[in-house]
Amino acid sequence: MAESTKLQRVRDIAKRYPDDFIACRDSGHRWKPVEAAWLQDGHIERILECDRCDAQRIQILDKNGYVVAGTYHYSDGYTMTGVGRLDTDGRAIIRRTAVLKLLG
Repeated sequence: MAESTKLQRVRDIAKRYPDDFIACRDSGHRWKPVEAAWLQDGHIERILECDRCDAQRIQILDKNGYVVAGTYHYSDGYTMTGVGRLDTDGRAIIRRTAVLKLLG
């Protein structure tokens, strides 16, 4: 995908994004711990949820608290399909969108 096409796709998606998705993309998720459990191998599974967009972060910790594995689950529509990781220009588009929503 050409860079200008990718950035246009980010603009198009950002325009339709709910405010909570824009906020999380702009300033990061607000993680809150919701569950933890000991696993049979002695590791700990910890689940955190974003209280804005409902994303889930699942971490496997060793017995000392070091993260040994992790994964994320996002709400439908959060992932920008076909865009890949946001680069500096893509993040600027998200910030600009957030500010324009704030300004009304």
